[in-house]
Amino acid sequence: MNLKKKFFIFIIKNRLFLFFLFITILGIIPRIILLFSYDIFTDEVFYTETARLTSFGNLLTHSFWIKDHGILYLLFLKIAQVFTTDIVYLRLSNLIIFIIINFTLFCFFKKIKTDITSLIPVALFSFLPYFMFINIYVTPYNFVILFSLLSF
Repeated sequence: MNLKKKFFIFIIKNRLFLFFLFITILGIIPRIILLFSYDIFTDEVFYTETARLTSFGNLLTHSFWIKDHGILYLLFLKIAQVFTTDIVYLRLSNLIIFIIINFTLFCFFKKIKTDITSLIPVALFSFLPYFMFINIYVTPYNFVILFSLLSF
């Protein structure tokens, strides 16, 4: 079997996954543009400064001034700030979370329906403006979406 036939057979067998990759890559491009073009919000400063100034022990015992959110995202930010404290670069971690959320959506709906309609939720999550803006800010909402999907 020559190389062209093997390539076409691979594409036919994996076309659903290749469509998923295409949608995900197209969803990453506007997020990168938005990530570097939007100003820093006050909430982002609150979250990053709370994570930076609060010790691990105080984060674990919930002894800090932001009382309406859980501690997991602040612990994540505390560890991420070992590498950088720049909020714009901390936003890049949201791209990884976006890819994981997209893959989880794809796997979940692929189990329900294995044809091309399983890509509709992935496309909606990738291209709706609300989710684009949620995915570029340093807020715990990305973790909420991720762990809600993982619980399914």
